[in-house]
Amino acid sequence: MQWFRPILVALIAVVAFLLLPNGNSSATPGIVGPTIFSVRGIDPAHDISPDPGGPPYTGCTAADVLATPGVGAFPCALRVPPAPPGPVPDGVSAAPIDLGLDVVGGPFSDDLDGLSFSEFLGVVAVPDFDFSVDAAPPNGGVTVGIPCPAPSVFTEAGALEAQGDIFTTAGVPPGCNTWAFSPPVCPGGPCDEAALGLIAPAPPGAPPPPPLDDMDALADFAFSPGPCTLVGGTFFTTCPAFSVAAGSAVLPAIAATPAVCIAPGLPADSGSILVPPGTPAIPPCLPGGCPPGGLPCITIPSVSMGLIPGPGGDDLDALCWWDDGDLVPELPGLGDWYLFSLAPGSPSLAALGLSPADILYPTLGLGGVGGVAPLVGAPAAALGLLPTDNLDALICHDMDADGDGVPDVPDNCPGLFNPGQANTDAALNAAGASITGDGLGDACDPDDDNDAWPDSSEGTIGTNPVDNCILGPGTGGDSWPADMAPIGAPDAAVSGADLSAVAAQIGFAVPPGSVRRNIAPIAAPDSAISGADLSAVAARIGFACA
Repeated sequence: MQWFRPILVALIAVVAFLLLPNGNSSATPGIVGPTIFSVRGIDPAHDISPDPGGPPYTGCTAADVLATPGVGAFPCALRVPPAPPGPVPDGVSAAPIDLGLDVVGGPFSDDLDGLSFSEFLGVVAVPDFDFSVDAAPPNGGVTVGIPCPAPSVFTEAGALEAQGDIFTTAGVPPGCNTWAFSPPVCPGGPCDEAALGLIAPAPPGAPPPPPLDDMDALADFAFSPGPCTLVGGTFFTTCPAFSVAAGSAVLPAIAATPAVCIAPGLPADSGSILVPPGTPAIPPCLPGGCPPGGLPCITIPSVSMGLIPGPGGDDLDALCWWDDGDLVPELPGLGDWYLFSLAPGSPSLAALGLSPADILYPTLGLGGVGGVAPLVGAPAAALGLLPTDNLDALICHDMDADGDGVPDVPDNCPGLFNPGQANTDAALNAAGASITGDGLGDACDPDDDNDAWPDSSEGTIGTNPVDNCILGPGTGGDSWPADMAPIGAPDAAVSGADLSAVAAQIGFAVPPGSVRRNIAPIAAPDSAISGADLSAVAARIGFACA
C-alpha cells in the first residue's frame, strides 16, 4: 500500500501547478498549490482515527501532514459512529515516514505543531497573514477574537468553529480578519472547517459530535525542486522546517546539538526547529545532515530563536520560514528569516509581556547567536485577535520593498537595503556619554549624524556614526571622518592640515597605514590609502564641525 503514495503526492503537485500555473498572487492559502495542515484533538481522543492494526498505518494522526478531502494523496481512516458522516482529510504524509515522527513512545504520540515549506516573498501587494486559532473558551480553548463582521474569528469562535477554519487579514480593514477564500484548496471558496474535512459542532437537535478538530499547523505547499522528500524518498521538494508540541514522545529521542553548534549540547525541545530524516548538511548545527530513515534533527536550537529552552520552556506554536535559496532552513540572521507564535504558558510570554496571539521574530543580524528576546512583528490586535487569544497555525505572505532579501515584517529597515540587518546605532548607543546630539540614532537612517558619511562607511573608517563633531583630545576627537588634525575643541573646520594628514600616507596599505585616514573606503577592508581618500577630504575643506 505504501508504493502509491509518492505517485499520488506527485499528482497533487501536477494538478495544482496546472490550476495555478503562474504562481497566483492571491493573498490566501494555496498560493501555488494545495494548502496543507495538521490537527490536534481538543480532547485526548482524535476523531481522525489511526488504524490500530500497526504499520503500515492507514489512518491519520496529529503528527501527519493533511490536505483537503478529494486531493487524493492518501485516504485517512473512515469515520465511524458516533462521528458525523462526511469526507475526512487526505494524508500527505503517514507515520512513521516523512517527518520522522511517531516512531518512538508508541504510534500517534507526537503532535506536529508548526510547519513551513518556505514562504513566498514579493507576490502580494500588501503583506498578509493566513492563520488558525485555538478553540473558544466554552470548548476548552482560549480564543474569542475582536468583534469583526461575519465570518471572522469572533463570529466563528462564538459558534465553536474557529479552531478548524483558516482566516486571513487580506482584503479586510486593519485589525480584522475573515475566512480565507482559496479554490481549489477549499472547495466552494471559504476555508471553513467542513471544506477541510474537519469536524464542526452538530446542528441544533443533532447528537453531539466527538471532540472537535483543532488545526494547529498550516503551510503553503512548495514545488521547488530540492534536496528533501515529502513522501518516502521519491517526490523531491524543499526541506520543511517544523516543530512539535511539548510532550511529544519524539523530543527526548532526538540527538542533542553537536559541539560545533552555536548552542552545543542542547536537547530538542518544543522551541526547536526540526528537519526531517534525509535532510542534507546545514552548518553549524547539523554539519552531517539528518540520517535518513530515522528521527528528525535539530537545525535551529530554541535559544537561537531567542526562546527559553528545555522542558517547561517556550513552545513554538506556529511557524513561517523564508529561505535564502538553498532550500534548507538555516540559523536566523544567516540569510533565512522566521516569524512564529508561542503557545500559552510559554515563559517568554509572561517575562516579556507578549501574547500567544502575537506574531514574533528572532532578533536579527546576530548570526544565530541567540539569547536575545524575540520582537513583535505583528501584534494580536493587527490580526483581529485579543491578547488572551491563541494563534496556533500560520502562513505569511510578505513583501521585500527594499530588495535586500529580508521580508518587510521582520526587516529592521524595510525601506533601506540592509541584507545583513546591521544596526550600528544600537551598538554605539551603549557608549552613552561619548555620543553627542540626541544620542539615539535610527537603524533606518543611513547617515545618523548627517556628516555626509554613511553609517556603514564610518564603521569601516573607525569613526562614530552618531557623532558629527570632535570632542577634543582624549575624548573622542576622531568622531567626524573629515577632521583628522584637530586644532581646538571643537575644531572650527576641515583644513589643509586634515588634507596633509591623508596625503602623508597615500600608497600605504591598510593596515599598517591608518585606517582612520582611509576615508573613502571602497570595500571593507579597503586595500590602501589612495587619491580617492585625499579627494574626499579636499571636497570638504572649509566645512565646519556642526
